Amino acid sequence: MSTINEIKNYVKVCFKSQLVPFIQGSPGLGKSAIIKEIAEEYNLELIDIRLSQCDPSDLMGFPKLDGETATYVPMDLFPTESTKLPKGKKGWIIFFDELNSAPKSVQVCAYKIILDRMVGQHKLNDNVLVCCAGNLATDKAVVNNLSTALRSRLVNLTMEPSVNEWLAYAVNKDFHFTITAYIQCKGIDALYNFNPDKDSDTYACPRTWEMLNKIVNSVNDPKEYLDLVLGTVGSIGAEYLGFIDYCGSIPTLEDVLSGTAKVPGKEGVKFLTCNWLLKELAELSKDSEITKVMEYIEKFSEEYCGLFLQSASKKNPKVLNNKGYLKLLTKLGKFLVC
Repeated sequence: MSTINEIKNYVKVCFKSQLVPFIQGSPGLGKSAIIKEIAEEYNLELIDIRLSQCDPSDLMGFPKLDGETATYVPMDLFPTESTKLPKGKKGWIIFFDELNSAPKSVQVCAYKIILDRMVGQHKLNDNVLVCCAGNLATDKAVVNNLSTALRSRLVNLTMEPSVNEWLAYAVNKDFHFTITAYIQCKGIDALYNFNPDKDSDTYACPRTWEMLNKIVNSVNDPKEYLDLVLGTVGSIGAEYLGFIDYCGSIPTLEDVLSGTAKVPGKEGVKFLTCNWLLKELAELSKDSEITKVMEYIEKFSEEYCGLFLQSASKKNPKVLNNKGYLKLLTKLGKFLVC
Protein backbone atom coordinates (compact mmCIF):
# COMPACT_ATOMS: atom_id res chain seq x y z
CA MET A 1 0.00 0.00 0.00
CA SER A 2 1.33 3.44 -0.94
CA THR A 3 0.23 7.02 -0.33
CA ILE A 4 -0.77 9.37 -3.12
CA ASN A 5 2.62 11.11 -3.25
CA GLU A 6 4.42 7.77 -3.28
CA ILE A 7 2.21 6.50 -6.09
CA LYS A 8 2.88 9.67 -8.08
CA ASN A 9 6.63 9.14 -7.76
CA TYR A 10 6.33 5.45 -8.67
CA VAL A 11 4.34 6.29 -11.80
CA LYS A 12 7.06 8.71 -12.91
CA VAL A 13 9.68 5.98 -12.47
CA CYS A 14 7.53 3.57 -14.50
CA PHE A 15 7.24 6.09 -17.31
CA LYS A 16 10.99 6.66 -17.29
CA SER A 17 11.51 2.88 -17.38
CA GLN A 18 8.99 2.48 -20.24
CA LEU A 19 6.73 0.33 -18.07
CA VAL A 20 2.96 0.56 -17.63
CA PRO A 21 1.72 1.22 -14.06
CA PHE A 22 -1.67 -0.05 -12.88
CA ILE A 23 -3.01 1.97 -9.94
CA GLN A 24 -5.67 0.31 -7.81
CA GLY A 25 -7.51 2.00 -4.98
CA SER A 26 -10.89 2.64 -3.41
CA PRO A 27 -13.23 5.13 -5.08
CA GLY A 28 -12.61 8.83 -4.47
CA LEU A 29 -8.92 8.71 -3.50
CA GLY A 30 -7.66 10.66 -6.51
CA LYS A 31 -6.21 8.07 -8.89
CA SER A 32 -7.10 10.07 -11.99
CA ALA A 33 -5.97 13.30 -10.32
CA ILE A 34 -2.44 11.91 -10.04
CA ILE A 35 -2.22 11.27 -13.77
CA LYS A 36 -3.67 14.69 -14.54
CA GLU A 37 -1.01 16.34 -12.36
CA ILE A 38 1.79 14.37 -14.04
CA ALA A 39 0.46 15.32 -17.47
CA GLU A 40 0.46 19.00 -16.50
CA GLU A 41 3.90 18.75 -14.89
CA TYR A 42 5.50 17.23 -17.98
CA ASN A 43 3.42 19.18 -20.50
CA LEU A 44 1.70 16.12 -21.95
CA GLU A 45 -1.73 15.81 -23.56
CA LEU A 46 -3.94 13.61 -21.37
CA ILE A 47 -6.20 11.11 -23.14
CA ASP A 48 -8.61 9.80 -20.50
CA ILE A 49 -10.39 6.61 -21.59
CA ARG A 50 -12.97 4.89 -19.36
CA LEU A 51 -12.67 1.29 -20.54
CA SER A 52 -15.91 0.23 -18.84
CA GLN A 53 -17.72 2.45 -21.36
CA CYS A 54 -15.87 1.18 -24.43
CA ASP A 55 -16.53 -1.60 -26.89
CA PRO A 56 -13.81 -3.53 -28.78
CA SER A 57 -14.03 -1.42 -31.93
CA ASP A 58 -13.15 1.71 -29.91
CA LEU A 59 -9.74 0.16 -29.26
CA MET A 60 -9.13 -1.99 -32.34
CA GLY A 61 -10.46 0.47 -34.89
CA PHE A 62 -12.98 -0.05 -37.68
CA PRO A 63 -12.53 -2.36 -40.71
CA LYS A 64 -11.90 -0.66 -44.04
CA LEU A 65 -11.89 -2.39 -47.42
CA ASP A 66 -8.79 -1.63 -49.47
CA GLY A 67 -9.07 -3.42 -52.79
CA GLU A 68 -9.38 -7.11 -52.12
CA THR A 69 -8.14 -6.86 -48.54
CA ALA A 70 -9.37 -5.16 -45.37
CA THR A 71 -7.51 -3.25 -42.72
CA TYR A 72 -8.41 -1.53 -39.49
CA VAL A 73 -8.63 2.25 -39.25
CA PRO A 74 -7.81 3.41 -35.69
CA MET A 75 -9.89 5.95 -33.83
CA ASP A 76 -8.34 9.43 -33.96
CA LEU A 77 -8.25 9.20 -30.17
CA PHE A 78 -4.96 7.30 -30.34
CA PRO A 79 -1.74 9.02 -31.48
CA THR A 80 0.00 6.77 -34.00
CA GLU A 81 3.40 7.09 -35.65
CA SER A 82 2.13 9.63 -38.16
CA THR A 83 0.34 11.81 -35.57
CA LYS A 84 1.93 15.21 -35.03
CA LEU A 85 2.59 16.44 -31.51
CA PRO A 86 -0.22 18.61 -30.09
CA LYS A 87 0.63 22.30 -30.25
CA GLY A 88 2.79 23.23 -27.26
CA LYS A 89 2.89 19.66 -25.92
CA LYS A 90 5.73 17.16 -25.63
CA GLY A 91 3.63 14.03 -26.04
CA TRP A 92 0.63 12.16 -24.65
CA ILE A 93 -0.50 10.03 -21.72
CA ILE A 94 -3.12 7.42 -22.55
CA PHE A 95 -4.89 6.79 -19.27
CA PHE A 96 -6.99 3.62 -19.27
CA ASP A 97 -9.24 4.15 -16.25
CA GLU A 98 -11.55 1.41 -14.93
CA LEU A 99 -9.35 -1.25 -16.56
CA ASN A 100 -10.61 -4.06 -14.35
CA SER A 101 -14.23 -2.92 -14.71
CA ALA A 102 -14.18 -3.37 -18.50
CA PRO A 103 -15.75 -6.45 -20.12
CA LYS A 104 -13.30 -9.24 -20.97
CA SER A 105 -13.66 -8.51 -24.69
CA VAL A 106 -12.54 -4.90 -24.13
CA GLN A 107 -9.71 -5.97 -21.83
CA VAL A 108 -8.40 -8.28 -24.55
CA CYS A 109 -8.37 -5.41 -27.05
CA ALA A 110 -6.60 -3.20 -24.52
CA TYR A 111 -3.83 -5.82 -24.17
CA LYS A 112 -2.41 -4.96 -27.57
CA ILE A 113 -2.23 -1.23 -26.84
CA ILE A 114 -0.85 -1.71 -23.33
CA LEU A 115 1.62 -4.50 -24.07
CA ASP A 116 2.48 -4.15 -27.76
CA ARG A 117 1.84 -0.40 -28.21
CA MET A 118 -0.31 -1.21 -31.23
CA VAL A 119 -3.75 0.11 -32.19
CA GLY A 120 -4.97 -2.52 -34.62
CA GLN A 121 -2.16 -2.63 -37.19
CA HIS A 122 -0.76 0.78 -36.30
CA LYS A 123 2.05 1.53 -33.86
CA LEU A 124 1.59 4.10 -31.13
CA ASN A 125 3.62 7.28 -31.38
CA ASP A 126 6.97 7.02 -29.57
CA ASN A 127 5.96 9.99 -27.42
CA VAL A 128 3.00 8.14 -25.89
CA LEU A 129 3.01 6.96 -22.27
CA VAL A 130 0.40 4.49 -21.02
CA CYS A 131 -1.07 4.18 -17.54
CA CYS A 132 -4.01 2.20 -16.10
CA ALA A 133 -6.20 2.43 -13.01
CA GLY A 134 -9.05 0.55 -11.41
CA ASN A 135 -11.01 -0.07 -8.23
CA LEU A 136 -10.43 -2.79 -5.65
CA ALA A 137 -12.54 -5.93 -5.71
CA THR A 138 -12.77 -5.72 -1.91
CA ASP A 139 -14.73 -2.46 -2.26
CA LYS A 140 -17.55 -4.35 -3.99
CA ALA A 141 -17.06 -2.30 -7.13
CA VAL A 142 -17.80 -3.85 -10.51
CA VAL A 143 -14.49 -5.62 -11.13
CA ASN A 144 -13.50 -8.31 -13.62
CA ASN A 145 -10.31 -10.17 -12.88
CA LEU A 146 -7.40 -9.39 -15.18
CA SER A 147 -5.64 -12.28 -16.86
CA THR A 148 -2.29 -13.27 -15.39
CA ALA A 149 -0.75 -12.52 -18.79
CA LEU A 150 -1.77 -8.87 -18.51
CA ARG A 151 -1.29 -8.41 -14.75
CA SER A 152 2.26 -9.79 -14.90
CA ARG A 153 3.15 -7.19 -17.52
CA LEU A 154 1.87 -4.27 -15.45
CA VAL A 155 3.48 -2.63 -12.42
CA ASN A 156 0.74 -3.17 -9.84
CA LEU A 157 0.35 -0.35 -7.28
CA THR A 158 -2.24 0.01 -4.52
CA MET A 159 -3.18 3.41 -3.11
CA GLU A 160 -4.22 4.36 0.41
CA PRO A 161 -5.18 7.78 1.83
CA SER A 162 -2.82 9.90 3.95
CA VAL A 163 -4.05 12.67 6.23
CA ASN A 164 -0.74 14.58 6.13
CA GLU A 165 -0.55 14.51 2.33
CA TRP A 166 -4.17 15.55 1.98
CA LEU A 167 -3.72 18.44 4.43
CA ALA A 168 -0.69 19.68 2.49
CA TYR A 169 -2.79 19.56 -0.68
CA ALA A 170 -5.72 21.31 1.02
CA VAL A 171 -3.51 24.14 2.29
CA ASN A 172 -2.10 24.68 -1.21
CA LYS A 173 -5.63 24.78 -2.60
CA ASP A 174 -6.84 27.20 0.11
CA PHE A 175 -9.48 24.89 1.56
CA HIS A 176 -11.81 26.46 4.10
CA PHE A 177 -10.11 26.49 7.50
CA THR A 178 -12.99 24.64 9.20
CA ILE A 179 -12.52 21.64 6.89
CA THR A 180 -8.75 21.38 7.38
CA ALA A 181 -9.19 21.85 11.14
CA TYR A 182 -11.82 19.11 11.29
CA ILE A 183 -9.66 16.61 9.38
CA GLN A 184 -6.62 17.50 11.52
CA CYS A 185 -8.64 16.94 14.67
CA LYS A 186 -10.47 13.75 13.67
CA GLY A 187 -7.86 12.07 11.48
CA ILE A 188 -8.15 9.38 8.81
CA ASP A 189 -11.64 8.22 9.82
CA ALA A 190 -12.97 11.66 8.96
CA LEU A 191 -10.99 12.05 5.76
CA TYR A 192 -12.08 8.68 4.38
CA ASN A 193 -14.94 6.61 5.77
CA PHE A 194 -15.97 4.54 2.73
CA ASN A 195 -17.47 1.22 3.83
CA PRO A 196 -18.35 -1.25 1.05
CA ASP A 197 -20.70 -3.08 3.43
CA LYS A 198 -22.91 -0.02 3.88
CA ASP A 199 -25.38 1.02 1.22
CA SER A 200 -24.81 4.78 1.50
CA ASP A 201 -25.54 7.38 -1.15
CA THR A 202 -22.17 9.00 -0.55
CA TYR A 203 -19.29 9.06 1.92
CA ALA A 204 -16.33 11.14 3.04
CA CYS A 205 -13.27 10.92 0.80
CA PRO A 206 -10.78 13.37 -0.74
CA ARG A 207 -13.09 13.86 -3.74
CA THR A 208 -16.22 14.66 -1.70
CA TRP A 209 -14.36 16.90 0.78
CA GLU A 210 -13.16 18.94 -2.20
CA MET A 211 -16.78 19.18 -3.35
CA LEU A 212 -17.90 20.28 0.11
CA ASN A 213 -15.14 22.88 0.21
CA LYS A 214 -16.69 24.54 -2.84
CA ILE A 215 -20.06 24.59 -1.10
CA VAL A 216 -18.70 25.98 2.20
CA ASN A 217 -16.90 28.74 0.32
CA SER A 218 -20.14 29.62 -1.49
CA VAL A 219 -22.42 30.13 1.52
CA ASN A 220 -22.39 32.27 4.65
CA ASP A 221 -23.38 29.54 7.09
CA PRO A 222 -23.04 25.84 6.14
CA LYS A 223 -25.31 24.90 9.06
CA GLU A 224 -28.23 26.27 7.07
CA TYR A 225 -27.58 23.64 4.38
CA LEU A 226 -27.66 20.37 6.34
CA ASP A 227 -29.09 18.25 3.51
CA LEU A 228 -26.56 19.68 1.07
CA VAL A 229 -23.68 18.80 3.39
CA LEU A 230 -25.03 15.31 4.10
CA GLY A 231 -25.56 14.77 0.39
CA THR A 232 -21.90 15.55 -0.25
CA VAL A 233 -19.86 13.80 2.46
CA GLY A 234 -22.53 11.58 3.99
CA SER A 235 -23.49 11.19 7.64
CA ILE A 236 -20.13 12.53 8.88
CA GLY A 237 -21.28 15.92 7.61
CA ALA A 238 -23.47 16.29 10.72
CA GLU A 239 -20.41 15.91 12.95
CA TYR A 240 -18.54 18.45 10.84
CA LEU A 241 -21.37 20.97 11.25
CA GLY A 242 -21.30 20.39 15.01
CA PHE A 243 -17.55 20.89 15.00
CA ILE A 244 -17.77 24.34 13.40
CA ASP A 245 -19.87 25.53 16.34
CA TYR A 246 -16.51 25.92 18.07
CA CYS A 247 -15.80 28.86 15.75
CA GLY A 248 -17.55 31.08 18.27
CA SER A 249 -14.70 30.43 20.71
CA ILE A 250 -11.91 31.50 18.35
CA PRO A 251 -10.10 34.69 19.53
CA THR A 252 -10.19 37.80 17.38
CA LEU A 253 -7.25 38.89 15.25
CA GLU A 254 -7.16 42.13 17.22
CA ASP A 255 -6.59 40.20 20.44
CA VAL A 256 -3.84 38.13 18.82
CA LEU A 257 -2.04 41.22 17.54
CA SER A 258 -2.42 43.04 20.85
CA GLY A 259 -1.02 40.06 22.77
CA THR A 260 -4.16 39.56 24.88
CA ALA A 261 -5.52 36.43 23.17
CA LYS A 262 -5.62 33.31 25.33
CA VAL A 263 -4.97 29.72 24.24
CA PRO A 264 -8.30 27.85 23.93
CA GLY A 265 -8.91 24.96 26.29
CA LYS A 266 -10.77 22.55 24.02
CA GLU A 267 -8.88 20.51 21.44
CA GLY A 268 -11.34 21.27 18.64
CA VAL A 269 -11.06 25.02 19.25
CA LYS A 270 -7.27 24.77 19.17
CA PHE A 271 -7.32 23.12 15.74
CA LEU A 272 -9.82 25.69 14.46
CA THR A 273 -7.79 28.59 15.88
CA CYS A 274 -4.55 27.42 14.26
CA ASN A 275 -6.20 26.91 10.87
CA TRP A 276 -8.10 30.18 11.08
CA LEU A 277 -4.88 32.00 11.99
CA LEU A 278 -3.14 30.51 8.94
CA LYS A 279 -5.86 32.09 6.82
CA GLU A 280 -5.35 35.44 8.54
CA LEU A 281 -1.57 35.14 8.27
CA ALA A 282 -1.86 35.10 4.49
CA GLU A 283 -3.18 38.68 4.58
CA LEU A 284 -0.58 40.15 6.96
CA SER A 285 2.17 42.31 5.47
CA LYS A 286 3.81 43.94 8.51
CA ASP A 287 6.69 42.07 10.12
CA SER A 288 5.54 43.22 13.55
CA GLU A 289 2.11 41.64 13.01
CA ILE A 290 3.66 38.36 11.88
CA THR A 291 5.82 38.40 15.02
CA LYS A 292 2.71 38.77 17.21
CA VAL A 293 1.14 35.77 15.48
CA MET A 294 4.26 33.69 16.12
CA GLU A 295 4.36 34.78 19.76
CA TYR A 296 0.75 33.67 20.17
CA ILE A 297 1.28 30.32 18.43
CA GLU A 298 4.31 29.66 20.64
CA LYS A 299 1.92 29.51 23.61
CA PHE A 300 0.36 26.34 22.15
CA SER A 301 1.78 22.87 22.71
CA GLU A 302 4.46 21.58 20.33
CA GLU A 303 1.91 19.57 18.31
CA TYR A 304 -0.11 22.64 17.33
CA CYS A 305 2.97 24.81 16.80
CA GLY A 306 4.40 22.18 14.47
CA LEU A 307 1.18 21.90 12.45
CA PHE A 308 1.05 25.68 12.11
CA LEU A 309 4.68 26.00 11.00
CA GLN A 310 4.27 23.29 8.35
CA SER A 311 1.93 25.57 6.42
CA ALA A 312 2.91 29.09 7.49
CA SER A 313 5.46 29.79 4.74
CA LYS A 314 3.06 28.46 2.09
CA LYS A 315 0.40 30.89 3.25
CA ASN A 316 2.75 33.87 3.53
CA PRO A 317 6.36 33.66 2.24
CA LYS A 318 7.21 36.79 4.27
CA VAL A 319 7.41 34.66 7.41
CA LEU A 320 10.68 33.18 6.13
CA ASN A 321 12.44 36.42 7.13
CA ASN A 322 10.60 36.86 10.41
CA LYS A 323 12.62 36.38 13.62
CA GLY A 324 9.66 34.95 15.50
CA TYR A 325 9.10 32.33 12.80
CA LEU A 326 12.80 31.42 12.65
CA LYS A 327 12.87 31.08 16.44
CA LEU A 328 9.94 28.64 16.37
CA LEU A 329 11.42 26.85 13.36
CA THR A 330 14.64 26.19 15.28
CA LYS A 331 12.72 25.09 18.35
CA LEU A 332 10.29 22.78 16.57
CA GLY A 333 12.13 21.64 13.45
CA LYS A 334 11.43 18.00 14.29
CA PHE A 335 7.74 18.55 13.54
CA LEU A 336 8.24 19.88 10.04
CA VAL A 337 7.76 17.76 6.96
CA CYS A 338 10.28 18.46 4.20
